[in-house]
Amino acid sequence: MRVMWICNLPIPLTKTLKSQESKAFGGWMTAMAKQLCENTEIELGICYPQSRDRRLLRENRDKIRFYGFFVRNRFLYDENAYRALKRIQNSFQPDVIHLFGTEFPHCLSAMKLNPSRTLISIQGLLGIYARHYFGGLPASLVLPKSFSLMRRGGSPVYNDMEEMKNRGRYEKAALKQARYVTGRTDWDYACVKNINPNAAYFKCNEILRESFYGCDWDYKNCRKYSIFISQADYPVKGFHIFLKALAILKKKYSDIKVTVAGTPLNLEKPGKGTYDSYIRKLIEKYRLEKTIVFTGLLDEKQMRDQFLKTNVFVMPSLIENSPNSLGEAMLMGVPCVAANVGGTNNMLEHGVEGYLYQVDADYMMAYYIEQIFEHPSVARHFSERAKKRAAVTHDRERNVRTLLDIYTKIENVVECQR
Repeated sequence: MRVMWICNLPIPLTKTLKSQESKAFGGWMTAMAKQLCENTEIELGICYPQSRDRRLLRENRDKIRFYGFFVRNRFLYDENAYRALKRIQNSFQPDVIHLFGTEFPHCLSAMKLNPSRTLISIQGLLGIYARHYFGGLPASLVLPKSFSLMRRGGSPVYNDMEEMKNRGRYEKAALKQARYVTGRTDWDYACVKNINPNAAYFKCNEILRESFYGCDWDYKNCRKYSIFISQADYPVKGFHIFLKALAILKKKYSDIKVTVAGTPLNLEKPGKGTYDSYIRKLIEKYRLEKTIVFTGLLDEKQMRDQFLKTNVFVMPSLIENSPNSLGEAMLMGVPCVAANVGGTNNMLEHGVEGYLYQVDADYMMAYYIEQIFEHPSVARHFSERAKKRAAVTHDRERNVRTLLDIYTKIENVVECQR
């Protein structure tokens, strides 16, 4: 069977290809690709958008064919993306097309290739995320406060939300055409069925990055009263709510330390009216300058090491589907405190494998973090239970068999319709 993947970004597996840089995102897709190629008879083609070369890039390596198609601006719809993907389809002749994510307009281009052979994997859903974008933000940050901002359409934060909402329109158009969708949570199932009740929905959990299997968190080796956060660069990640919880914790734990990974915020010279400027004000207001360390983007092993030495992993997002950072923390047994949003309650059971809190209740976030700080037995209990749960959710062999079964079902339907 020939399967053509279409990705949102160049994944780490493409980092040694011509004209490509290493990327920190999509490592779980690299893990899935390796499992497929090693354990099945799949012939895999991986397509990724790139803006360096107008030519269609082609390369073969490790039983995989790679295609880099040119996209001038990945945030805008471009008919050239469809023409490039059509050339790839004609060359590769896939039995199944697997579209990973709907967050970029080339998703709609890909859906036009052959809907009867196309499977969409739900990652996030921007049209839904946009509804939650302003959660916990003051009106003064969202509404334009000057004539110059009004002329540009709104505040930077408001304009970022509008861009997300616009991309969500392409996403919705693609999903309306979809015949086959795969997801993992009640949240993504409900969202898909609301957009397209006729789409066939398959459940398939994800394989995580290789470095997170076989590593166990140990309370004895962690830095006490430390917190790790994997992303904080835009409002949906909820860092502004976390800072209010941190201010509560700081009163009791003067030596508390927070490490923040991901795309760094611009706190040195934040633009006026930006999310970065608001975060800087909160850090200054609560006197947290010496409490927080921003590491910037970390590779797979650096992320693993940060997880293993932290006391608590916190996920304060306003909305998520099934965040891989939470899965990675659970797989290694890191005690977790997460906002009860989207599909997180399908990943972690409150009070059994970690704590879930109401997303805007910073005081409850602080309370649950304190419970783990104060009670090592609770931390160890959560660690063991979370590892067992995540080992099932992210079982590599089972998940690759499930995905292969989905491909086979789609191929059989196509054959029957001939």
